[in-house]
Amino acid sequence: MTRAERMESAALFAGFALLGLAQAAPSITTGDAGELAACAAGLGVPHAPGYPLYVLALKAFGTLLPLAGWAWRANLFSALCGAAALALFADALRLLGAGRTARLGAALLLGLSPLWREASAAAEVFALHALGAALLLRLVAAAGERAGDDGPAAGLGLVLGLWLGDHQTLVLIAPALLLAARIPRARLPRALAFAALGALAGLTVYAEAPLRAAAGPPLDWDHAVTARAFRRLVTRRDYGSLSLTTQGGQAGGLGLLAAEAGRSFSALAGQLGLLGSALALAGAALWRRAGLRLPAAAAWAWVIAAGPVFLMIGRPGFDAQTASALARFHLLPLMGAALFAA
Repeated sequence: MTRAERMESAALFAGFALLGLAQAAPSITTGDAGELAACAAGLGVPHAPGYPLYVLALKAFGTLLPLAGWAWRANLFSALCGAAALALFADALRLLGAGRTARLGAALLLGLSPLWREASAAAEVFALHALGAALLLRLVAAAGERAGDDGPAAGLGLVLGLWLGDHQTLVLIAPALLLAARIPRARLPRALAFAALGALAGLTVYAEAPLRAAAGPPLDWDHAVTARAFRRLVTRRDYGSLSLTTQGGQAGGLGLLAAEAGRSFSALAGQLGLLGSALALAGAALWRRAGLRLPAAAAWAWVIAAGPVFLMIGRPGFDAQTASALARFHLLPLMGAALFAA
């Protein structure tokens, strides 16, 4: 990495960090913000599945930077996570062969989208979620042909498992990362085994829930001190596990599947805007001419698995309340769409 490239990453991070600082909410906002900030302050266990990585990371951040109240610290944490995610995403594109205009343009497209700005302004798990996705992409890009070796495979698994402690939907980009790694078929079983071992190590972050529940924190969802209660928490049994909300999913059918897919792509178009949508469509059509060291199948797998497939599994309703809760889940497929735009 040259000095100019380091300066580019630093400038991208600093610019969006300052923008996030300027836009950060001064106190508690809507949704889960109050619960998450309070759980970080008191090392509690928030609603299922407990989000242990978020709680621990925010607790460490807020303790090391004791400015204002915990609500503002949580909002600042989101702003810095969002800025770091953009810097890592752009650097991953550099490693994959994207030119400066392409990678900075894609980062700006992401970072200035309404959804990214919202995720970077309030206490929620989604800015850290985006940071994990960008980090995984950057690790795959940096590993190159060595991605299937024992060390890189275990490292990728470790990061994925750890970040599943922030949001479990990150597993949806695993097929895209596997395609991006281009591991030879003969090497694949061993690479997957080492990745699985790394992921199991990362998933130990969930031990935070029973350990803290045993200490009796002020906020303690499901009181996961028994194996049954812990399983209930981690699998989101109170929500129906695969359902997005406590109301559960709708009945299936081809009509619903088509509607959910349409909802996903419509949301992406709304976030990208006219120019961004045109760039993404052009990138999808002209992928082979772009020269990126990334298979088109990897970008498609990212967008489709994190978007339409997620909605088809959860089958959320089309009422206003569900649509509002669903909006932030479009952040992950939006990152995939930015690959096409680059």
